[in-house]
Amino acid sequence: MQNKILFTAPGEFDKWEQQCQPIGNGYMGASFFGGISKEKIVLNEKTLWAGGPSKSRPDYNSGIIDGSYQYVKQVQQLLHDGKYDEAVALLPHLTGATDGFGAYQLLCDLMLTFSNIDETLVTDYSRTLDLDNSIYTSQFTYQGAVHKREAFANYPSNIICIKLSSDMPRRICVRLSLDNLQCGSVKASGDTLTYEGALWDNGLRYCTVFKVVNKGGELIDSEDSIMVEHADEVTIYLTASTDYSPKYPTFRTGIDPALSVGKRIEDAVSKDFDALYEEHLADYKAMFDRVSLKINEDYDDVIPCDKLIKEYKENGSRSIANRLEMLYFQFGRYMLISSSRAGSLPANLQGVWNETNCP
Repeated sequence: MQNKILFTAPGEFDKWEQQCQPIGNGYMGASFFGGISKEKIVLNEKTLWAGGPSKSRPDYNSGIIDGSYQYVKQVQQLLHDGKYDEAVALLPHLTGATDGFGAYQLLCDLMLTFSNIDETLVTDYSRTLDLDNSIYTSQFTYQGAVHKREAFANYPSNIICIKLSSDMPRRICVRLSLDNLQCGSVKASGDTLTYEGALWDNGLRYCTVFKVVNKGGELIDSEDSIMVEHADEVTIYLTASTDYSPKYPTFRTGIDPALSVGKRIEDAVSKDFDALYEEHLADYKAMFDRVSLKINEDYDDVIPCDKLIKEYKENGSRSIANRLEMLYFQFGRYMLISSSRAGSLPANLQGVWNETNCP
């Protein structure tokens, strides 16, 4: 069976949980909707959290309540005696304070605007998340040219790569800009877009760099965006970091995250898209290929995911159930590999993906 999550229409930007297709490398996550003339890519960096120590919380102590242990036996006895209401009344002494608890934050949305495409004239559209090979691809035909957009998240080099291409020359016209920002600044300089700042809540510093490499055409930078016109191919390399450290009591490295991010980008560009994908694939398959699942029979074709779910609910055939359950099993493995890797924080309740500052 081909473990592919296929859709035949773009996702709706307000249905992130239902319709986006995620990639990740443990450190970062990106969610794709598959937009045609405008694409929204939700970006995350796993250490970007509000809460914790800050100048506004000089007495922060991780929510620890002094002496809370003294209530444990009392609560246990009340539960044993069936006095549940009295036990519940004492639970706040055991659950910890919530001041400064914080939440996982959205890094930003990368917006790709394609000025030369009329969506009403697009045919043969598809977008696929290939779980076997850990790569996202959207594809469509427009005015006789096949447009392809590919993306993957490389763990060894800690880079997300996005390639925009066409089988006909000079067809890529795209503007890169950022939306849903934290309180930081965005600056374009030549082929590089830099987004950096510090969270308002705790001063956690972050830096994200986007490097744009075009084959053919013209690259134009403005104050806070980059435009590429009439290129044969465009590759976007991006990476992000913060000054978070797991070390008590400050939880900060004291090092400007821009230093590591800049070097990471330059190293990635020197390898190029294909070499980074080969590195990524070898790393990913060493884990993903350890497990296979077959229920009754193999299936060579790929049914669009929305149709598969609909038939699973309404049809109830064993063949459809087998397909969806095998795919769902492998999707769970893909998500965990993509959101929890050595050296990164553990996967949180949403893995490494998040579209809001109040999840």
